[in-house]
Amino acid sequence: MLRIQTFIIGGLLVLTGAAGYLFQDLALSLTIKGPLADDAIFVLSDGKERHEMDFIPTSGSAGENVWWIVHKLNEEHARDASQGNYVAEQTGRPEEAKSFWYASSRGATLKGMLQESENYNNAGSGEPIAIKWNSIDTNSSNLRIVYKKVGDNDGNVTLTSNNWTNAEYKNREVKPDEVLSFKKSWTAFIPGIIGLLLIALAQAGEKLPSARKHIMHVAVVLGFVCLLVVGKMIGGAVGEMFWLKDEPYGIIHASMLKSVSMLLSTGLLAIFVVLCVLSFIEARKEKAVQKKLEAEKEKKKAIAEAKKKASQKKHDSSEDKDKESSKNDPKSKEDKNASDTEEDEGSDQDQGNKKPSDKTSTEEKDDSKEDSHSTKKDERLEKKTEKKDEDSKESEAEEKKPEDSKDNDSQDTPDGKGKDSKENEKEDESEKDESSKNSSS
Repeated sequence: MLRIQTFIIGGLLVLTGAAGYLFQDLALSLTIKGPLADDAIFVLSDGKERHEMDFIPTSGSAGENVWWIVHKLNEEHARDASQGNYVAEQTGRPEEAKSFWYASSRGATLKGMLQESENYNNAGSGEPIAIKWNSIDTNSSNLRIVYKKVGDNDGNVTLTSNNWTNAEYKNREVKPDEVLSFKKSWTAFIPGIIGLLLIALAQAGEKLPSARKHIMHVAVVLGFVCLLVVGKMIGGAVGEMFWLKDEPYGIIHASMLKSVSMLLSTGLLAIFVVLCVLSFIEARKEKAVQKKLEAEKEKKKAIAEAKKKASQKKHDSSEDKDKESSKNDPKSKEDKNASDTEEDEGSDQDQGNKKPSDKTSTEEKDDSKEDSHSTKKDERLEKKTEKKDEDSKESEAEEKKPEDSKDNDSQDTPDGKGKDSKENEKEDESEKDESSKNSSS
């Protein structure tokens, strides 16, 4: 939720409402229900200034009676007092300024007054629009009187009358000789109330994450409804301000606070609603992205699970094949059992005494030595036989030579044969020595 933005906008609305309430002018609202009494006298007082309101009682609608009170008060009293105060301010004589009252209305009665002023300002330039006062707010019309304080007068501002016929105050009939006091209106703090509600909703959204979405929807709806209501009222407030300041009344010091407060409230609420809409759009996009990521994650997970199942299935099938082969081939099973028993025996011998193992190792060494000696002896015998074969071949070749070479060969061959016989005797003796050594060892 837009927590920080909501706090800022809500805080500004609270400040707007507080300023509107604290700096507003004192006012009094009456509801006129019909024609006023012909002998009625209405007196305004602040303890220092006093003014008796002039009006023309009519037997027409309540709206027409209010029109005459407002027109007479603004034209004969408020205009002169406000312009006189302006002159005193410009000429440096603020002590001559004095407090005064001006009046207004709302609804259809106010629209009729605005049209009367437009007819006055457009006089001579076109045909005026006729206003049927007899049909405007026939049974009920609002009269709002505002007190413009000038100087340090802190007296009680009141309205009195000798006849309150068809006049109501706060939805009740006014008692005879009752004194009505001017007060500040709590409605000026409405922007502050809206701001407090938005802040409370933002805080609730932080405290209740599970309900944050619904709380934000409530905040947006509240902001949008208030925007529509204030936006609808702002046109009348601005029009009323210009109506009081322009001709025919020219009340220079008519308050602008109401219009400014509504403008600020409308702007802040519009910003809040726009931010909420943008937040909704962004949240929707993030939700779509998150959903896409989750889908991809689920897809990857499904692929991984499928691969795992396939490998597990493959492993199971290989195990089944091994089991079947072991059942069909009992010899392999026996070999396996034999190898297992040999391994067990080997481990038992390792854990036992070391002497038997040493003895077997020496026996193995002796056997290896005897094998090496026998192989050497066989090699020598082979060489000897090869040499005898060569000698026999040479003797046969010599017999075929001429007789004259036989004498020479006969002298030479006995010597060669003698040498060969000597070498053979030496080899026989070395073999005998080696065999004797081996037998001794």
